[in-house]
This record gives sequence, C-alpha cells and structure tokens, in this order.
Amino acid sequence: MSAAVGNGSTARASLLLPALLAALMAGCAREATPPGGPPDRLPPIVILSEPDTFSTVEPFRSPVTLRFSERISERPSAGTLDQSVVVSPASGEVRVSHGREGLTVRVPGGFEAGHVYRVTVLPVIQDMFGNSLQEPFELFFSTGPEFTPNVVAGSVIDRLTGEPLRDARVDAAVAGSDVVHTAVTDSTGIFALRYLPAGDFVLSAYLDRNRNAQADFTEPQGTRPALLDGDGEAADTAIVLEVALLARDTTSARLARVIVDDSISLSVSLDDYLDPELPLDDVRVVVTSDSVEAPRPLAVLHPHEAEAYRSALADSLAREQAVRDSVAQARADSVAQAEAAPGDTTAAADPELTPAPAEAEAAADPPPAPAEPGAGAAEEVDGGRPTAQQTFIVILDGVLVPEIPYEVEVSNITNINGVGGGGGTVEFSRPAPPPPPEDTVQAEADSVPPDTIPAAAPDGTPPPVDTAGRDTIPAAEAAPAEATPGDTVTVPADSAARDTVPSLPADSVGRDTIPPPAADSVSTDTISPPAADSVRRDTVSAPPGDSLRRDTVSIPATAALLRPGRRGRMPPARNRFSRRPPRRAIR
Repeated sequence: MSAAVGNGSTARASLLLPALLAALMAGCAREATPPGGPPDRLPPIVILSEPDTFSTVEPFRSPVTLRFSERISERPSAGTLDQSVVVSPASGEVRVSHGREGLTVRVPGGFEAGHVYRVTVLPVIQDMFGNSLQEPFELFFSTGPEFTPNVVAGSVIDRLTGEPLRDARVDAAVAGSDVVHTAVTDSTGIFALRYLPAGDFVLSAYLDRNRNAQADFTEPQGTRPALLDGDGEAADTAIVLEVALLARDTTSARLARVIVDDSISLSVSLDDYLDPELPLDDVRVVVTSDSVEAPRPLAVLHPHEAEAYRSALADSLAREQAVRDSVAQARADSVAQAEAAPGDTTAAADPELTPAPAEAEAAADPPPAPAEPGAGAAEEVDGGRPTAQQTFIVILDGVLVPEIPYEVEVSNITNINGVGGGGGTVEFSRPAPPPPPEDTVQAEADSVPPDTIPAAAPDGTPPPVDTAGRDTIPAAEAAPAEATPGDTVTVPADSAARDTVPSLPADSVGRDTIPPPAADSVSTDTISPPAADSVRRDTVSAPPGDSLRRDTVSIPATAALLRPGRRGRMPPARNRFSRRPPRRAIR
C-alpha cells in the first residue's frame, strides 16, 4: 500500500516539474524593472569601448564593443536596436547585438583600411528603469589616416515652415568616390560631421521615415555643397551650413484665387509654394475688364518685398508732409514778424533762409519706386531667411473701380521645386467701400428738443406766450373756479411756459407768491387766484349757498376784504370753526 502511494507521489512530481521549469523560463525571458530598492534616476553612460577612442588600429572584421555603466534594455525608446547606432563612413547595413554588459556593433566586410571611423550611439538607448542617454555618444578610431580637425556642421530645417527637424539623416558624399559619411540631427536639428578628410563634398539631408538609409521620392530632402580644401591637402576647416528640406513635386503651380488688398494692389494665391529668394520678374500678369479700362501691373513682388515697399512709401510720404508743414510754419512765422514790426525790415524773414515751395518739395524724398525683383530678399523674416509662401502681390498703376468685374491672367510661374509653366485665369471684383459711420451723437442732439426757454427777439421783445418748449406745463383751459381741486394752482390759458412764473405787474411784488391778475391785490405768502371767486391754496372750495363744511373758510371778494387804509380782522375761533353761519361779517 505504501509502495503504491510512493509511486503516485513520484508520478505527480514528474508531471509538475516540467510546468515549473517552463514558468521559470518564461519569467526570465520577460524583461521588467528590477523590484525593490530606491528608483534609479541616472542615465546610462559608456565606460569602455573596444577599440579605444582616438586610437589607430589595423583593419579588423571583429565587432566594436561598447560597455555601459549599468545594464541596458534591449528595447530602445524609438526604432529598433540596429537603428540606434550609426557607423560612418557607411559600408552597409549595421547589425547591433544586445548583451548583458552592453552592445556589439558589426558592419558587412568589417572596418576597412584608410578611414577614420565614427560610431555614434543615439540617445534612444535606455536602462532597465527607462532612463535614456542624455546625448549621443561618439567613438572615433582610425584604420590608417591621421585625425584631421575638419568639420562640417549645420542645421536642417523645413523649407516651408522654417522649423528645425530632428532625426534627419545627413550624408556627405565625397566627389568621385563611393564613400559616404553620415550623421543624424539632434532634437534641435543640429548635425556635425567631424574629422572629415579634405575634399569636395555634397551634403544630402532627408527625413528617413522608413529607416532604409536612402532618400525616397516622397521624403522631404535637400542638398548643399561643402568644400573642404579641394586640393586634397590636410586642412583645419569648419563649415556651417543650413540645409532646407522639401518634398519633391513634379506638377506646376496653378492659380487659385485673387484677393483685392486695396484699390491698387492684388494678392494672388497659388496651390503651390514659391521660392522667396527667386525673383518674380519673369511672371506675366494681365488684368482686363469689359466695362472699364483696367489698370496695368506696375510690379510683381513677394509678400516680404511688398511689405518693404509699402513701409518705404509710407516713410517717404511722412517726410514729405513734414517738409510741407515746416515750410508752412516758416511762412506763418515770417508773416507774424512782418506784421509785428512793419517798419523794421530786419524783423522780416530772410528770403535766403526761407526755402521756396519748389525747393522745399524738392528737398523731400520722392516716393520710392517698386522694389527691384529680388531686392526685398534681404528683408528676412524674424532675422532668418524668408519662409516660402503660396501668394505674391501685384502693384497696379491705377485704381480698381468698385463692383466692376475684372479678370486676371497669370503665366510663367516657377514653383519652389523649380517646376515652371504654372499660371491660370481667375475673375475678381473690388468690393464696394463700407458706408461712413453715422454720427450718432449729432443725430441724437438733433432729435431731442432743447430744454430751454425760447430766446427773446433781438429788439428785446419777449417770445410769444403760446410758445411751449420741452418739459412745460400745458395751458389750463378756462374752468369754473369751484371745479379746481385743492392743493393746485390754476394757470391762465395764455401763460404756459416751461417751469416758469408769469411776469409780475409793475405794482405787484410779493414774497414767494404768484401775482393775481388784479393790480390792487397784494398778499404775503399767499397765492392770489385769477378770479374773485377762486379758492385759496390748501383749501377746499365751498359749495354754493351757505353750506360751509368744517375746515373751510369762505373768501369774500378781494375789494371787500382789503381796502386802502384799513386792516382786516379774522372772526373769532368759535365762529371760524362753527358749523353755523357767521353772525357777523368781517370789518
């Protein structure tokens, strides 16, 4: 029984052992960040190379060995491991192998005699924690010749935008030889080819998008010559170049549209780019119209050339206006001095010191002529070369009539790739100018009547009594005195004016009063009614008859109330506030 159990355990163990071994092998094959300990923030560096840097060795076929300060990953941050190392001069496809201590680099046929080799490790190599090289590492060694301190350096930019291009490949081919020295631009678009032999080189830069180490037709590219002592002798030369890349194109530029910039200039747009350093003197432009006589082109300019021309024209006009203003001021000062001292001949301005109008106008700079083709190329954009544009400017010798159809024909255009024969025909018209803005302040002032009393006539005659201005009290119609409500003022029909009081008669003066129409009625701090039966302010009119209500006072006729030389006396309080009629009249 025990033997059977033992045999069963052994069988199960024999079945589990291969599974455990497979799991362990899978775990070792999967690369991962080492667990435990503080995180690593330091990038790897090359601490040893074979051959040694700047050493002279015999030709060899063995690989170049690079040892790092720590274990590196076999997966670079970009591209493949073979693409992370560049060997110059190139002799074929580079093969890079990953080892526990570093990298080994091989080239087909080995490292031949008669060259200064440069092995460049690009900053895509990273350690197990993802820390990449801070900058490219370069290893120089020679298989025979001396190290000549020649260098060709520069930048690679996009021809259309002017922006620097990183990871662009730069090949320097020796004239009459198949030897090609290679470099790759850094993050700022800078490249450097060091220790080149003397000779004439042709630089070819391109964006190697498919990473086949060749400039394909669809990849942006550009070329520049570089001469390093063409006599073949050793030299100490440094050349700095700028290589602009542009995708190839075999089609000519076609006319897209025309925009009227102002009354005498047109902006012509194309479907392709133009070389801003190539003059446009060969471009032919014809403007026609069936309705009016069309102006003729005066100049065809690049946008930066047109901007320089307009700026020079504005400066010239400003100087001319300044001269005219100074001449006018000098004449005014001369006249003022002559009028101040008519008998003093020395006070007048010296005619020799005062410029004549013709001389003053001649002293002003004449308006500049349109820029010569290519002359504006010196006007660089942001301190660098002007960027390529899809437009050019046409300056006309006359004014375009608004809302009149025109047609422009353009021919003999050469695009930025050097393909000529471009052009086309487009119709356009100048829009009508916008109407002048309305004077809203003046319109509002005209629409609101003045808040004033009409002015009197020149002879002193007052304005008509029926003239009513803004914010006036309408004239009250004639109504019975008993119909006037309390706490109001009855205004005669012919005395309507804005917030005013009718003119007082000569013999009626009262403090804070509105004079009555009668001349013999004077009362202090009262408002005289226009009629004898009017009710005084702050009272309620009594109904007809003897039915006087409480809190009212009956006002007799004015003539009976006050007589010359006599004083009036109010009834006693008991009679004034009694409901019964007064027993005696006021004396």
